[in-house]
Amino acid sequence: MAGTLDLIERCYLGLETREDALWVNPRLPQQITKLHTLLTYRGHQIHVTATQHGVALIASPCNVAPVTVHVAGQPPTTIRSGQTVTVPLKPAPEIERASG
Repeated sequence: MAGTLDLIERCYLGLETREDALWVNPRLPQQITKLHTLLTYRGHQIHVTATQHGVALIASPCNVAPVTVHVAGQPPTTIRSGQTVTVPLKPAPEIERASG
């Protein structure tokens, strides 16, 4: 079961912690229209929801310092207690299939 969660969070949502920040770079398969998870990062409980069109991060109210978040190649942003950050996603390029 842990492998399934790992696949969803790291591969489909693109969740990483590096360079003193939270990184979210979703790559949802066409069959998955929406993914949601709740994670705790540096004392923040953050709801992460990804669709084919965008990512929403909602930080629950708390008394901890803001954190840096990088979403889908956009410039980094800071998320604070109780704040919502929404980032639209660019459509994935079509993969050209070789004719044989």
